[in-house]
Order: sequence, then C-alpha cells, then structure tokens
Amino acid sequence: MSHYSTDIDGINEASFRLILDNAEHLIRYIYEHANSRPYDDAEIRVGLAIKILIKSNVTYSSELLQPIVDDLEDLINDNEYLDNFDDPISKKRSTMQATLSHQ
Repeated sequence: MSHYSTDIDGINEASFRLILDNAEHLIRYIYEHANSRPYDDAEIRVGLAIKILIKSNVTYSSELLQPIVDDLEDLINDNEYLDNFDDPISKKRSTMQATLSHQ
C-alpha cells in the first residue's frame, strides 16, 4: 500500500497561487508571443488574460492592459467574428456596418 496521496486541493491551490504571483509576467508572455501558437489567436489571448485578471485582485498598469483592450476592440469590430454568435444585436450591427461600408 502506497503512503503517497494525491492532494488535488493542494495542487489546485498551488497552481492558483503560481498564476496570481506571476500574473503580470504571464500576460506579458502571452502578448510577447502573439505570433506563436496558441497565442496567435486574439480570442485566446483575451480569454487567458481575462481569466488571469479576474483571479487577481491587483491594479495593473494601462501599458500592460492596452494590448488586451486593442484585441477586444479588434474582435468587437470584426464582423466575421461576431457572426459566429447567435446574438441578434451583434448580427444587426454587423449587417448595418457592412451595408454602410458598401455605400
């Protein structure tokens, strides 16, 4: 019989602490590697960054946050991206923008 046990709660707590202690570094890493998989997808970059920011209760510099804001703006203004969702408001906005750009 093994005297080792799997401390899932301890592993989860240590993982959480590791992410929090390195949040700024992780976000910088994600954006410094924006040309490499899997970080070459704005949706993945934003999703990871937001997960990190939500877990931490720290105020970060605008310099660190600006690439996230830029990605969000790009996604919001990407009609093809917005068309992937069953959100009637986004689809209506997307259709209106496409119509106006062709006039």
